[in-house]
Amino acid sequence: KSKKNETVIHQLMKRLYFSNEFVDWILKGKKRATTRVKDFIDEDGDREIAGDLKKGDVVEAADDDDRVFAALEIESVRTLRFDALDDDLARTENFDNAEHLQKVLLRFYKDLKNDSSLVVVHFHVVRS
Repeated sequence: KSKKNETVIHQLMKRLYFSNEFVDWILKGKKRATTRVKDFIDEDGDREIAGDLKKGDVVEAADDDDRVFAALEIESVRTLRFDALDDDLARTENFDNAEHLQKVLLRFYKDLKNDSSLVVVHFHVVRS
């Protein structure tokens, strides 16, 4: 393949951003899901795309420094309330329990309430 074609494909792929602290977990298969606020707008004005994803999509995984570290294939996407997060999901994200997952989510999304709607995306690494 030519470099030019790879650049075009690279630009077309959707990108999920992860905190640097989760990169190693993802690459080692310890974190196989991510929970996001649907349509969340970050401080740069970028909209969260997790709610747009569907089973079979392949996305780039990038860290806080905008470095792509893997390609992820989406296994499933579902919507869940903040108060419905459970221990099984927490363990899939490499946390001890639902309470731990909720605390971590509150670091990223300060305004979460029990009835806040979240998007849970299950994935696996297809390339790193």
